[in-house]
Amino acid sequence: MKKNFTVVTMALMISALIFALMIESKDPSPKNGIYLGSFNYSDEMTVEFEVINGRYANLEYKKLKDDNIDLLTLDDNSSSTLEVYNDALEFLNGKEIHSVDRLYNPGKVLPKFELDSDVDFGKLISAINNGLSRDVYKLSSVTQ
Repeated sequence: MKKNFTVVTMALMISALIFALMIESKDPSPKNGIYLGSFNYSDEMTVEFEVINGRYANLEYKKLKDDNIDLLTLDDNSSSTLEVYNDALEFLNGKEIHSVDRLYNPGKVLPKFELDSDVDFGKLISAINNGLSRDVYKLSSVTQ
């Protein structure tokens, strides 16, 4: 009986050690490469961005609809909503991955943002997190 207890105890200890090593070895930072993420609900947003050494680069909207208006195809490109969304991408460019959470308080990081604005940065945050959760969809020049 004591021998069985010892064997079971050793097996549990070895299993716990293996599990701890697996968790510890997983790198939490995203891989270098190009990501594509989207938010699709009442409005649509698709963002392509590159991650280089844990920082955002080359962020670009591939699709951006707000109240069923395609902001990327407006002729005069003078939409204040588009301008604020573009400011958000400029803010993220070069910043560490976790910086996207700062957009939950846009008035603190974007000088042109007004509190009564119709811009919803939750969509952008969601689209970026969606891209990161999908993993790299294309290698970049950094990863090749």
